[in-house]
Amino acid sequence: MHKPEVRKLVWGEGLNEDFPVSTYHYDFVLATDVVYHHGALDPLLATMVYFCKPGTVLLWANKFRFSTDYEFLEKVCNIFNTTILAEFPDSNVKLLKATVRKN
Repeated sequence: MHKPEVRKLVWGEGLNEDFPVSTYHYDFVLATDVVYHHGALDPLLATMVYFCKPGTVLLWANKFRFSTDYEFLEKVCNIFNTTILAEFPDSNVKLLKATVRKN
């Protein structure tokens, strides 16, 4: 059992310095409604890729509002194996499970 720790995280910035791969491994990465500033989607995706190593499960809940949200989802699906765990069509919300694709 590990003690929970809260740290500042800026998408795509200082990841290796602040969260060295040799020190940190995550079983789960939880992300909820993180697709909102469309200029930051590439750093967000880079951050997801950085933290999600083989064996990590990304659980991502998001309200899909714009075409760019779906474009981001397509990028995620190209990098990760994804499964829709729940879908709420009335509110355009999806809950996805993603794992790193094996080469």
